Amino acid sequence: MKVLSLCLTLMLSLPTLALEAPTGKPILAIEGKITQTNAGEKALLDAAMLDALPDSEIVTQTPWFDTARTFKGPTLKALLALVGAKGQSLKITALNDYSVVIPVEDAALYGVILARTMDGKPLQVRDKGPLFMMYPYDQVTKLRSKLYYDRAIWQIATIRVE
Repeated sequence: MKVLSLCLTLMLSLPTLALEAPTGKPILAIEGKITQTNAGEKALLDAAMLDALPDSEIVTQTPWFDTARTFKGPTLKALLALVGAKGQSLKITALNDYSVVIPVEDAALYGVILARTMDGKPLQVRDKGPLFMMYPYDQVTKLRSKLYYDRAIWQIATIRVE
C-alpha cells in the first residue's frame, strides 16, 4: 500500500507537459474533452505542428476523384493523443460550417488520417484542404459505403471531442 501511495504522489507531482502555442497561422482548433490546450480551453495547431505528428499515407479511390489518389497526413490517433482527447465521438466542422460526427474508435480501427497532401501536393481550400479526413477505402471493403464516405469531411476547421 505504501508503494502505491508513493507512486500516486510521484505521478501527481510530475509537471504536465504543456502544448506549445502555434508559431504560424492556426489551421485547426480542437476543443471539448481534451486535457492539453494552448489557447484557453482550445488547442490550436498550425501546419508545422501537424507536420510534426506521426503521419501515414493512404492510396485509395474515392467518390470525389476519377482515379486512386495518394493522401498523406497526420494520423487522427496521433492528433487525439497530442491533445489528450477523452471523449467517445468527434464533431468535425468544415470551413463552411458543415459538420459530421464520427466515433473516436475510427482513429485506431481504420488508421484514419487528416490528409494534408494529395499526390504529393499540399491541399488548398479549393482542393478540399487544408485538411481532409481520409479513410483507407480500398484496403477495408466495409468502408466503401455511404456511412464512411459521409465521414470523409474536407476543409476541416474544428474538431470537438465529445
